[in-house]
Amino acid sequence: GDFRYYIFSQSNFGLGTGIVPWGAEYKNFDYKSIEQPMDYNYFKLHETISYNIFPSFFIGAGIHIDSYTRISDKLLDVANEKYTYHYEYSKKYGFSDKNYVVNGLSLNFIYDTRDNLINTNNGLYLNLNYRFNPNLFRNQQLSSSLLIESRYFIPISKTNKQHVFGFWAYGQFLVSGKLPYLNLPAIGWDQNSRSGKGYIQGLFRGTNLMFFEGEYRFPITKNQMISGTVFTNVTTASNLDNNFKLFESIQPAIGVGLRVLLDKNTLTNFIVNFGLGRESQTFYFNDGEGF
Repeated sequence: GDFRYYIFSQSNFGLGTGIVPWGAEYKNFDYKSIEQPMDYNYFKLHETISYNIFPSFFIGAGIHIDSYTRISDKLLDVANEKYTYHYEYSKKYGFSDKNYVVNGLSLNFIYDTRDNLINTNNGLYLNLNYRFNPNLFRNQQLSSSLLIESRYFIPISKTNKQHVFGFWAYGQFLVSGKLPYLNLPAIGWDQNSRSGKGYIQGLFRGTNLMFFEGEYRFPITKNQMISGTVFTNVTTASNLDNNFKLFESIQPAIGVGLRVLLDKNTLTNFIVNFGLGRESQTFYFNDGEGF
């Protein structure tokens, strides 16, 4: 399950990874030139139930409620025709620019062979989630979306399990219909808010989004109390408004992390990660691994 209520402030920067240019245009680029601050309240209730039908294979269903209210575009000035990304998108596709909902049901398939769900040293995790959102309310439109996620862990030492290569692939795709702006896939909005390290949450948002990350986890002390990681990732997002496609622009990041062991039985770590993107630097603090 995933249950949240936010009274929130977060800037928008437009759709697609093409918002950050490459080449000569990047020399004079400033994130503030495309930043548009917003306030809104967000209620999220995602609950799924899965049943083990074969070894390591699960099938299930879920209910999903996303409600966005009291949306306030700080730079919006309709009287003087100063519009924002959110306002223009909402008006183009028939959504209110003040509040909307996305409620639906999902069908889920999971394959999981991980040896430890908190701190994996070996195994494969696959998750496929198809979500259907019917046109039930005035502020909701018919839509469907697909989430595909894979995590793969390879131990590289027979004597020390802390030497691990980890790979994470994550994709969210609009299958049919239209989603409101704030419900479009964006980095940092996965269930654990871990995607897109190196860039602030919500910087890259799009009609479809894919994210790839690889990291090497290694011990620092012999008693396994302190360990570290180095990682790299790339993000690509599309924007159907201007026919901007996936992989037309890819935004990379690199980073390092430090882990302190909190519980030897579950191998739970306290984690500090530092990510470095293109003119972007971010810190992350959490327990459990990055993915």
